[in-house]
Amino acid sequence: MKRTIGEYLVVDGLNGKEVIRCKKCDYMFCPITENYKNHTLIREVPLNSLGDGYAKTERFCFREFFCPGCATLLWVDMVQKDLPILDDHVLR
Repeated sequence: MKRTIGEYLVVDGLNGKEVIRCKKCDYMFCPITENYKNHTLIREVPLNSLGDGYAKTERFCFREFFCPGCATLLWVDMVQKDLPILDDHVLR
């Protein structure tokens, strides 16, 4: 049985184990015991490159996570550039 965990992410069974998949293209990221973001394409966009209305700082960025199978944008974090990838979908 599939469970939705985001607009384009689902938890699905595979050989008796639960894995995270892309809802759009069925790309398998990893077992639910891992952070799926570590298996995505990642782009960091500095806030100061976004124009007026955003902070003029190089310290923070938008970290965008894309599906490697279909390039769908899955999630965006606004973080301090030197921090590790957040694990905010803890399913274990």
